[in-house]
Amino acid sequence: MTVDISQDGLFCFAGVLRGSMELCAIDLRGVELYHEGSRKRGKRDLLDLVRVHRWSDAKLKGFGCCTRLRREGRREYLLFTGKGIKNIHIWSFIPPASPKCPPTWSCLYDTQTNGNTITMLAFRYDSHGYLQALSKSDDQKLRI
Repeated sequence: MTVDISQDGLFCFAGVLRGSMELCAIDLRGVELYHEGSRKRGKRDLLDLVRVHRWSDAKLKGFGCCTRLRREGRREYLLFTGKGIKNIHIWSFIPPASPKCPPTWSCLYDTQTNGNTITMLAFRYDSHGYLQALSKSDDQKLRI
């Protein structure tokens, strides 16, 4: 299982390399809110403070990493999948606006790679502030 925590620390994403096609987005905002006001409230179970959002799709196999987009206003996270398989995918995850609304999951990018085994997936910002996705397959060069 691969687990990655967003830069803002508000979401944790988890997925497996093989088998399940499910990816979990764990909303940690309740933990932060509880911690900030913990002197005013009694003790609570940690599991009552987190919300888990699940999505299942074949293109979610091989979760590698996440990043939060640098945007004002709404939160949006990009998820990079495809470790251990031939294709890479970039997904958008937009958290729900309210507790009763579902989150939005969208596959933004789907492409074949030159290798059949992707071993590394990562996001980075270049010197100009542009977001880049990096992948590495066995016996292949780094792809940006």
